[in-house]
Amino acid sequence: MRGEEIDAWLSQLDSNCGVLGRDTATTDTTDARQQPLSPPSSDGPCRGKRRSMSEDVLLPTPKRKKVGGYNDDRDVEETPRAHGSRLERRDDDGAASPSKRQGQRRRIQTASPIPSLSSRSESQSQASGRSSPSKRIAALELDPDGIETRVLSLTNPLLPDTLAEILSELEDCSNGFGVVSRRCKDDITEHARTDRSFSLVRDVMYADPTTRDAIGPTPTTADVAWILEEARECQDTMQSESGWNMGVHFPLLHKAIYGQRRQKQLIGVAASTTARVIKEYLSNETPSKMVDFSLYISPGADPSPTETKIISDAINSLRQVLPCGVINHTDFFPLRNRPVVVSIETKKRGGAQQEAEVQIGTWHAAQWRFLSHLVTDAGGSLDGLPFLPGIVVQGHEWSFVATTREGSRTILWLEKNFGSTTSAMGVYKIAWGLQRIARWAECDYWPWFKKNVLGV
Repeated sequence: MRGEEIDAWLSQLDSNCGVLGRDTATTDTTDARQQPLSPPSSDGPCRGKRRSMSEDVLLPTPKRKKVGGYNDDRDVEETPRAHGSRLERRDDDGAASPSKRQGQRRRIQTASPIPSLSSRSESQSQASGRSSPSKRIAALELDPDGIETRVLSLTNPLLPDTLAEILSELEDCSNGFGVVSRRCKDDITEHARTDRSFSLVRDVMYADPTTRDAIGPTPTTADVAWILEEARECQDTMQSESGWNMGVHFPLLHKAIYGQRRQKQLIGVAASTTARVIKEYLSNETPSKMVDFSLYISPGADPSPTETKIISDAINSLRQVLPCGVINHTDFFPLRNRPVVVSIETKKRGGAQQEAEVQIGTWHAAQWRFLSHLVTDAGGSLDGLPFLPGIVVQGHEWSFVATTREGSRTILWLEKNFGSTTSAMGVYKIAWGLQRIARWAECDYWPWFKKNVLGV
C-alpha cells in the first residue's frame, strides 16, 4: 500500500472514532434520562397529592436535560448528581471503552443523595431538642404570657386559700376517709370473702349515705372489680395510651359521673382526644395542644327552668361572634354549646409526665385567655373564679392539678395524687375525687359563668 493511501485510511479511521465517541456519549446520557425521576421534595407545591397507577403508566416521563455532552445546562430542581465530566472518562483515543461505559451506567442508575450518619444524627438530635417537654416548659416560663409551675401542697405559702380548701378534701380522699357510702358495706363485706382486694376497706372509709351520696353514687363492687381487672390487663399487655383510655380511664370516668347509666344532668363527661385549641387563644407561637377528656356543662339541664331559655339564647348569641362559632377555647364540635370546665390529660403507665404537664398547662392557659375575653366584653370579672381544676392520669395513677391567674401569666399547680386502679380502695378514692371536682363545677364554676359571661 502506498504512503498516500495509508494516510487517507488513517484519516478515515480518526473520523470514525470521533463519531463513535459522540454516539457513545449520546447513548449514555439517554440511558441516564430513562432512569426514574427522583421524588419531589416534601415541601413542594404537590405535597400530599397522589396519582393512580393508571396515571403513572399513561403520563409521559418529563424530559430532563442532558448530563454532560452537548447541553450541560442544569435544571435547578434536579436531584444533584456527579458531574458528567467525571463520569465520562475516555481512552486516549477519545472513545469510552465498553467496560467504562457499563460502569458509568451503573453509577448513574444507583446514584442518590444519601446523608451521612453524622448529619442524620445531628438532624434527629435537633428535632428531639425542639420537641423536648423540658425545653418547652423553660420557654413558657420566659414568656410574659406563659406558664409557671408551682408545688401543689398545703405547706406552700403561695397556695391560695380557695385552692387549699379543695386540696384538703382531696388529702382526706387520698387517705380513704369517707369515700364509700355506708349503704355499700354489706355488699363489700360479702365480696371480700372471695376477693381479698376488698378486705382492705376499713370502717373509717365509710360515710353516712346522706353525706356521701350527695356528691355522687358509690361504684358497685362489680364495677370496681371490672375496673381492676381491666387495669391489670392493660399493665400486663403493656397497652398504649389509647388502650388505657378505652379499657380503664373512660369507663371509670363514666361510672363516677353518671353512675350505672347516662342521664340528664348538669355535669357530663366527653372524650375529646381530637379537640384542638383555637389559635386566637394561644400565646405567640405556642403549638396547639389536646387533652383526652373533658367535664362540661349541659346548659339544658340547669336546675332553674325559668333560666334555661335565657341561658340558651345567651350562648347562641355569643357563638355568633366567637371564633369557630363555639362557646369554648377549642373548636371541638360536639361541645360547641357546652362550656368546658375540667380538663383531663391521660398517659399510659410510664408515659411522659412532663409532656402531660405541658399539654394541660397550654390548654388551661388558652382557657383563661378565652374567659378573660368573654368577661371583658360582658362587663364581668375573673375575680370570682379562683382557679381552674384539671386531672392528670398516668396509667393507674390519678392526680389533681389546677391553674390560677396572675396578670397575663398562668400558674400551674402540680399535683395531688388521689387514687389508683391498683386496688379496690384506690378505685373508690378516684370515684369520690372525680365527683368532688364535678361538684365544684356545678356549684362554683357554673354560677360564676352564668353571671360573668352570660349575664344571667
